[in-house]
Amino acid sequence: MAPTKMKAVVALGDGTFQIKEVDVPKPGPRQVLVKVAAAAQNPSDWKTVQFFPIRDAVLGSDFAGTVEEIGPDVPSGTRKVGERVAGFIQGSSSPNGTYAEYVLADANVIISIPESWTFEQAAQLGIATYTTCQVLYQSQSLPTPLEPTKEPVDILVWGGASGVGQFVIQFAHLAGLRVIATASTKNFELLKSYGAVEVFDYKDESTPAKIKEFTGGKLKHAVDCIAEKGTPETVHAALSDNGGVISALLGYASQRDSVVVTPSIVYPLLGRDFDIPMKMPADAGAYELGKKFSKLISDVLATGKVKPIPVKLMPNGLASVKEGFEYMKEGHVSGEKITYRISDTP
Repeated sequence: MAPTKMKAVVALGDGTFQIKEVDVPKPGPRQVLVKVAAAAQNPSDWKTVQFFPIRDAVLGSDFAGTVEEIGPDVPSGTRKVGERVAGFIQGSSSPNGTYAEYVLADANVIISIPESWTFEQAAQLGIATYTTCQVLYQSQSLPTPLEPTKEPVDILVWGGASGVGQFVIQFAHLAGLRVIATASTKNFELLKSYGAVEVFDYKDESTPAKIKEFTGGKLKHAVDCIAEKGTPETVHAALSDNGGVISALLGYASQRDSVVVTPSIVYPLLGRDFDIPMKMPADAGAYELGKKFSKLISDVLATGKVKPIPVKLMPNGLASVKEGFEYMKEGHVSGEKITYRISDTP
């Protein structure tokens, strides 16, 4: 049985935060209580604290750990105590966050972790793999690794070394697609090891033209994992003159009538209301997708064909969150996932 108190990284409401002792939450409808072994870091973690500061909110969105308690209305057999799971919540917006010893998670929107993955590796799965499913299957209806195509088409992953990008490359490759990616030159071989057939330097101004030549001017599918700082223009330029679809992690306007740009917001998959970054009422259809994606991700991981992305383990658990935020804000993250092992917290 879980204790009554726990350590957590708590927002002070002014853009700062500190480790505090808080109450361990109790699971309610549809929920399980997870003992967090490791938590990963996403850009939204520091951005929410800085731009949408909420006093007493617990930070962190991605987690991996074991089921400690099961909520009262969770159907028997859905989850079991001691099960190794990973997933995401919307952190930094309520007293429930993953930079803590315990977190509440939806029993239906959660991933089963293979035994071959450590908790530190599995902590990266949450937002990244659900977003991968959104950009490939919700926005573009592309084939999955469980039903690979025999007629491969090209797909561009701009920002391939990002957390989402590395999983998009793997899922797309395992589904039989021909993956072209962009990254810094030091990450070329990493992305090729995931199945990218060619990787281009995102800093090279001629990269869109090179991609267009490489794909014979027929590229119709793209995922923009950066979605800012000039990438809308460059991704549009790489697509076929006849247009195509761009799945973008941040929404932006299409620059051509023949190009459809679809933004990706992962939180509606949890099937509840949200106020940040905008008001979003619970969407039953999105929740059904969240459940569907949970099974798909778990089944794909069970094949043993998906590789964890490199982990940058911070040295002092939750006491290193400030350092991790600064490292990310300063632009040092490249091809790695900042991760905190909760037991390392002093």
